[in-house]
Amino acid sequence: MKIDNHYEEHLTSQGRTLILSEPLRNLWEIAENIYTMAFNANCYAHIRTLLLQKWQQHEEVLRVSGAFIHFTVNSLTTSTMIEVSKIYDTDEKSKTIYLLDKKTKLLHDSLPTSYSRPFDDVCQDVENPEERTSTIRQFKDAYETSAKIDIIELSSRLVLLDCIAQSVKKQRNKLYAHSDFIDEQQEANLISKYPVTMSDINELIDFALDYSTSIIASITGLIRPKMPVNINDFEGLMQYILHGHATIQEKMKELDSEITKNGRKDTLNAMLDEEES
Repeated sequence: MKIDNHYEEHLTSQGRTLILSEPLRNLWEIAENIYTMAFNANCYAHIRTLLLQKWQQHEEVLRVSGAFIHFTVNSLTTSTMIEVSKIYDTDEKSKTIYLLDKKTKLLHDSLPTSYSRPFDDVCQDVENPEERTSTIRQFKDAYETSAKIDIIELSSRLVLLDCIAQSVKKQRNKLYAHSDFIDEQQEANLISKYPVTMSDINELIDFALDYSTSIIASITGLIRPKMPVNINDFEGLMQYILHGHATIQEKMKELDSEITKNGRKDTLNAMLDEEES
């Protein structure tokens, strides 16, 4: 993806000018690309978990749309696997987490930039200009040192995730991305040989989000969210459905009662008519 100009407009509105070298701008673009895929995968995985949790808690409601839930969960699982496998692809031409790591190591000394945090706000109560300048500089140095250590630690963690990432890629190639015929036994053998749990997937997603958002923050000072703030509104949706379901059940009881009542009336009238005749 290309970087949207609104990021720089945001910084300009804060009185900060973002002047980047071409390599740093390229690194930013790669980080944004990975962030977008990881953000989407995180949402897919989270919604999938919510659906499964709510299915257990509110089975009486969700079983009405069992097929919808089943295929939605399946599609979310597939979408999550595809996004994660794209992030951890080993193709040298792709903008993957490995390319981000490679570029980060080359540009490590240039990270983070002086735009990492608005330290002026932190020191606004310091009246002495010299003391204020010195304090801001100390905050910046401390933050930059801490940020560089964090990035080094993230880079070292990537190696530890390689085994999981390779299993995801193997499953993607055979089960999700190609149309090669594979029977149930072959599929079971593949999954057994290259096992991937939802916990593994979440670990890969969390790492990609941590790494990409750290790079973006280091270059621009912008803290990117890892999920939409309203994604848990599913609970509110379930409550709405539950109330609607309860209302429908109450209405059905009223109709049953009405039918039963009318049925008895009809029977009584029929008996009276028979006696009169």
